[in-house]
Amino acid sequence: MGLDMYFTRRPKNTSCSVDPHRYSHEVGYFRKHNALHQWIVDNAQAGIDECQSTELPSELLAQCFDLVKTSLILRDATIMPPSAGFFFGSTAADELYWDKMIETYSVLQTILETTDWANESVYYQSSW
Repeated sequence: MGLDMYFTRRPKNTSCSVDPHRYSHEVGYFRKHNALHQWIVDNAQAGIDECQSTELPSELLAQCFDLVKTSLILRDATIMPPSAGFFFGSTAADELYWDKMIETYSVLQTILETTDWANESVYYQSSW
C-alpha cells in the first residue's frame, strides 16, 4: 500500500458518450513522491486530495518543471518540500528524494516536449 501517482495523456476531442480512459495512456508514474503529489494537490486540485483525475494544463506543468529544475540546481528541498500523508513515504530530503526529483525532471520534460497540446490533454490521478 502507498501513494501511487499516474500521469496520463488522452485526446481532447473524445466524445462524451465514450469512456475517455479508454483512449488514455500512461506517460508518467511515481510511487510515494509526496513532494510532487502535494504540489499538484495545492496548485491543480485546490487543496482537495480525493484521488480525483485532474487535468494539468501545459502552463502548470511547465511551472512545476521549472521548480523541479531550480530545486535540483540549488539542491534546495524547500522549493518542493516533502509532505507527510497516509502511506506517503519518507519526509526526509535524502538521496531517495533527490533521485525522485531527477526522475521528475526527466518525466515532466518528456511530457512537455511530446504532448500535442492543441489536441491532447494530460491528467494526474493518485491512489493510496
